Amino acid sequence: MREEFDLKFDRKDFQRIYFRNNAGSLFFGPTTKKAFAVFVIVLVVTTGLSFYAVPNEQDAIFFISWALLGLIAMNYAKKAGAVSRWKKSIQLFFKEEENFKSMKLVVSDAGIAILRDDKEVFEDWKDIQKSEITPDFIWLEGKVHTVLPAGAFQNNDFDRVKKSVDKFLKEKGCCA
Repeated sequence: MREEFDLKFDRKDFQRIYFRNNAGSLFFGPTTKKAFAVFVIVLVVTTGLSFYAVPNEQDAIFFISWALLGLIAMNYAKKAGAVSRWKKSIQLFFKEEENFKSMKLVVSDAGIAILRDDKEVFEDWKDIQKSEITPDFIWLEGKVHTVLPAGAFQNNDFDRVKKSVDKFLKEKGCCA
C-alpha cells in the first residue's frame, strides 16, 4: 500500500503545536516557570534581608543572601537560555520550511516519507520510538522528528493519514 498526500506549510499551524502550554515562554513555560518563581521569591527575600542587614551591620546575612540569589539567577538563566535556543531553532525550522515550493507526505507499508522539492526524508515504522496522534496533529519521533498539523492537509486527508499511521504503528508494535 502507498498513499500520497499534498501538504501545505502554514507557520501558524506549527506555532500552535510547538508553543502550546507556553512552551516558548521564558517566564511561564513548563521548563522555566518553577525556576522563575524561585528567583522572584528569593529576590524579594534578599531585598528584605538587605534592608535589615545593612543598617544592623549584618554583613554575613547580606553577602550570603546575595550569593544565594546569584546562584538561583544563574540556574534560571541556564533554563531560560535553553528555551531561547530551542525557540530560535524552531523559528529557523519555520523559515526553512517556508522556502520549499512543494511538499508531499507518502505513507507506505515500509514507513513514512516527506518529500520537499527534491529532498526526501524517510522514517521506517520500526524506527519510531514515540508518537502522539490528536485531532490537531500527528507527532512522530524516531531517527527523524515529524510533526504533521491537521491544517497542512486538504479536505479529509488528515483523517485518512491518522488512521493509516495509527494502523501501521499498531501493526509494527510501536508506541501508538
